[in-house]
Amino acid sequence: MERGIFVASYVFTITVIAFAAEGLRLDAESVGSWRAMPTWLGNPSEKATVTATKEGLRFFVPEAGKGMKWLINIRWVNTQRFRYLVVRYRARGLNTRLQDYFIWVDDGSRRPDEARYLLRLYDLVSDGQWHYAVSDLLPMDIRPYLSHLALQVQASEPNCEIVISEIAFRDDLPEGAQLPERFREKPLPPYHERPLPLPNLAKLRAQPTWLANPSAKASISLTKEGIFLRVPERNCGMKWSISLEPPLSLRETPFIILEYRAIGIATWNDYFLYTSPLKPTLPQTNYHAVWLGELIPDGKWRQIVARLPEPTLDELATIAFQVQAETPNAEVVIRSIKFATRPPEPTKSLEDLLPEPHALVTKTFKPLDLTGRYNLSLRQLIPSLPVRNFRFSKKQVIA
Repeated sequence: MERGIFVASYVFTITVIAFAAEGLRLDAESVGSWRAMPTWLGNPSEKATVTATKEGLRFFVPEAGKGMKWLINIRWVNTQRFRYLVVRYRARGLNTRLQDYFIWVDDGSRRPDEARYLLRLYDLVSDGQWHYAVSDLLPMDIRPYLSHLALQVQASEPNCEIVISEIAFRDDLPEGAQLPERFREKPLPPYHERPLPLPNLAKLRAQPTWLANPSAKASISLTKEGIFLRVPERNCGMKWSISLEPPLSLRETPFIILEYRAIGIATWNDYFLYTSPLKPTLPQTNYHAVWLGELIPDGKWRQIVARLPEPTLDELATIAFQVQAETPNAEVVIRSIKFATRPPEPTKSLEDLLPEPHALVTKTFKPLDLTGRYNLSLRQLIPSLPVRNFRFSKKQVIA
């Protein structure tokens, strides 16, 4: 049975299932979605299994010296808000001396795999007791929208098992959970930002020779909303670039915060934002700050936070953008660009919590399908709604 939220001008009904502020929660019900990936490691177990138990997910490797990796698809996890990965587990016979990952995610950034190891095997305790393993995604520069999560078990003894009651992305830590030392030793620096004036970007020049499918009608314009990059023809694209004189030194503000709105964009395996010093060297991918695949072409204002490529921090001399049109009249609007000392504090807007409505059932109501997405309390939800001085007669309202 589907659960939904119906929001109207004066009347609304809200689905509330639990009171934890979680962006995603995986438990025993996800057992059928995990896929073994034996080709991902050199010592795969032929008898490894994942099963659902009363306690949670049970990952089992019966042979000592063997292991297994499992993969699951995940979606729409705003890691800027739900910055803490929390795993509640108990383990026996697990090899906790290894530096390889326990939890890895695909955040679309195409950075080295190790940069996306949220937890490593040495972060765990293998004593048969319940523990929390937690990670802070904010200082790790994990991008906001995830697509896959992988989990690894390596057995040091026969009949190795790890039972997991939950894997959750949360906006706070549960009582009793502590971050590993590597996070506590490196506190985040004070937040400071340095805006890049948009009128500077109005001087971007089209570079049709930089790509194989240049649009003959691509355009750039500056309005009150921001910089518009448009490609009207389907399956065409354009790249624009600008030289910064003098080059910017960004060692103290190594993060770029880009507010944008996109429609009709093809998510190619190429850059959206390219940044380079005066004399870049091959490979050019070293200077890809944001990839086209990281854009969400849904017409809503979005924010991307990314760490600039290391070679550009001392000397940012060139900025380039690319738009590839999957549909006619594709465009990206850039509302602001800022350089910051670190990622900003997570926002908790209602737009971050709720997905787009699928359809209009009537002229008044918009159904918002929350199935398997978010659990939150009324206390968290109500301040974000355009409703004041309203009290529910019940503590929980079920739709």
